[in-house]
Amino acid sequence: MTGFNIFSAPPFLINLGTRWLYSNFNTYMVSCAIEKRAGMNHDRISDTQIFTPLGIGNPVWTSCPKGHVHAANGLYFEYRRTSAYGRMLRDEG
Repeated sequence: MTGFNIFSAPPFLINLGTRWLYSNFNTYMVSCAIEKRAGMNHDRISDTQIFTPLGIGNPVWTSCPKGHVHAANGLYFEYRRTSAYGRMLRDEG
């Protein structure tokens, strides 16, 4: 056996749709897919596309040992800039 592959795991033990379990793994995988498609790390993408235009400088993300952003949590920036991020969400930006 060469290692565990989550995409070829054994069948589910419950019927799909009958239980719900929160997992940060989903956002991590989406972040990795975005990085692969864009050809750059998620933190650089978000900085150039979101944070710099909003005037939010030096955001910091937590990342895995391979350098991929967790994306589900671990985003840090100056709390005074939270309102700019909130306005963007409010205005469906």
